[in-house]
Amino acid sequence: MFELRINHGSGRQVQNFGTGSVSVSIPYILGANESASNVQAVYVDASGAVHWLANSVYDSVNRVLRFSTTHFSTYGVGYKQANPAFTDTASHWAKDDIAFAVSRGLLDGTSATTFSPNSALTRGMFVAALGRLSNTDVSLYKRSSFTNVKNDAYYMGYIEWANKNYILTGVGNGKFAPDQAITRAQMAVIMQEKQI
Repeated sequence: MFELRINHGSGRQVQNFGTGSVSVSIPYILGANESASNVQAVYVDASGAVHWLANSVYDSVNRVLRFSTTHFSTYGVGYKQANPAFTDTASHWAKDDIAFAVSRGLLDGTSATTFSPNSALTRGMFVAALGRLSNTDVSLYKRSSFTNVKNDAYYMGYIEWANKNYILTGVGNGKFAPDQAITRAQMAVIMQEKQI
């Protein structure tokens, strides 16, 4: 565990960075049976609760865990096994990337034992992953403003967040098209324009 802090020239401690963030690298050497995809940064809040940072990435070349944060606290390195072990990803070219996304809770499988790696990613799935990556609090969004997004859909809050923040908006006529496939090019443009 590492207690991160910055002391201002006057000796006063800087606790947060307003709308900014700071990049952090923690040295870490993978254990014999550890996968880089499952290594994540964690922080412990004032009440002692542990929070996993989905935006952390292990750099195998430099053997450091990198992440950005908007505040300082006690940080450490955690290991979260990608569960469940999907039967259809064992030999897939994106196996490590899938493990990365699943271990961080960004994406889920299509069943308890399958991920369906060759299926299209939908607009609803994409905004849910972005919202989870951004640690977005979707409890603020209680009702859908789109006629084709049900209030109890798992992605409803993320769709409202994405729409209200102009990350990904509706398709017209009060609809969002949450089950419409999104292309890699569209995802790349959104992430570049919004700097996600």
